[in-house]
Amino acid sequence: MNFVRKSILTLLTFVFLACSSQSPAPSSTATLVVSPTLAPTKYYFAPHTADEAQDILTEAERAILEDVEHLEMPLSQYADYYRAALYATWNAILYFPDDPRAETWKRKMAYYAAMGGETDLAGKIYTEEISKALNNEKFRSEELSTWFQSGELEVQYMTPHFELKTQQVNIPNYDAAFLIQLGTFDRIDIPGVMCLLAAKNNNSSTVYVVYDGFPSEGFFPTLRHPSYCTLDDLTGDNVDEIIAHNWSGGHVGTATVKVFDITTLPPKTLLFNEPKDDNITAWNGTPGDITHSDGKILLPLSEKVGQCNAFVTRYYNWRGNRFEIEKVKLDLFDRPTLSSTFCRYEIVYYVQQFDDRTAAEILNQALQLFPPSSDQDKQLLDEIRIEKGLIYLFDNQSEIALSIFQDILNSPIDQDGIWVKPVENFLRFINNHQIYIAPAPRSPPATHITHQE
Repeated sequence: MNFVRKSILTLLTFVFLACSSQSPAPSSTATLVVSPTLAPTKYYFAPHTADEAQDILTEAERAILEDVEHLEMPLSQYADYYRAALYATWNAILYFPDDPRAETWKRKMAYYAAMGGETDLAGKIYTEEISKALNNEKFRSEELSTWFQSGELEVQYMTPHFELKTQQVNIPNYDAAFLIQLGTFDRIDIPGVMCLLAAKNNNSSTVYVVYDGFPSEGFFPTLRHPSYCTLDDLTGDNVDEIIAHNWSGGHVGTATVKVFDITTLPPKTLLFNEPKDDNITAWNGTPGDITHSDGKILLPLSEKVGQCNAFVTRYYNWRGNRFEIEKVKLDLFDRPTLSSTFCRYEIVYYVQQFDDRTAAEILNQALQLFPPSSDQDKQLLDEIRIEKGLIYLFDNQSEIALSIFQDILNSPIDQDGIWVKPVENFLRFINNHQIYIAPAPRSPPATHITHQE
């Protein structure tokens, strides 16, 4: 984009910000705004008429579409262009609220707020408009998809089309309820969706924002931010939870999963792990389908192990007040791309993010998946065994740790390896000093499982 167009967009932003803070009543005298970034001879004014307000909005929208053809802007500044369009709509509504185009401006205002990172504002507008449609205009929830209109000037890469989808939900003590998702679906390089819940009781509908899936930094080229919500009963109470899924990044990114309880409204975020987190994440990861095993409902999330050709799937189960890891499973991709030695190093580093018991189980499975192919591999496998023993030792499961060290001494993978002597010295020290070894827990933790084939 040339200097003139960039200057216009900069000035528009200053104008809209200044005007948005004023009284919404139209003024007979134009408000003068001087941009400190340009020469003093460059002046722009707030609109005298609704047509001028529309022209300013059209100019801001055209700037978004034209600049992307050249990709001259730093990626981080694209959100400023959406916000310029947002402020243009805001300014138009403030000055000319009774204009026939006011409804269109409000729709565009929500759209560009979502695209520009002002997602709280987008959620506020969407909930108000949907609530008004359901209550005042008496739309049925299933009619919302045809009632809804997106806000972009033209459907292009930088201005993707928003759609609205509904799905019925059963909530105790409510006449009807619907999960509403609006945004861009079924693609990768998109700003994602926002998930809302409409609940009807006594002929009155209330709309809640459940999950804001739009990027808080605004949408920009190369950002992959698909998101969506699903329904499933994860807690076993015969009422579905809303499960929000999000991917954020480029070719490599982070998958995030959040779960919301809707048995009481407004929806409540359910927690994971200790310390309690309101979501689970996986680098370069993928959520799986809900599974049922031994009477338990499991929420799986798979994650690639660094740059290795292996991935770990964590299975979460509801424990009454939070989700915790029920089991873990280490697998290899069909086509290994890196050496087993490299993967072993990656796994030893990878498990440090987990609690001791989960880390020990992953290491245990790694020992089974990677047979040694060299002397270096043998030494590394014994090192993994020691790592596993130390994890149990520091987790106050000394009896298990001692049995692991004894097994290393009795059956080392590398008979003449560097780890045999240190283990022997450690066990001799324990015996000579008659150090008490605490017994293992009667009920092994859930992650102490046999390898899953």
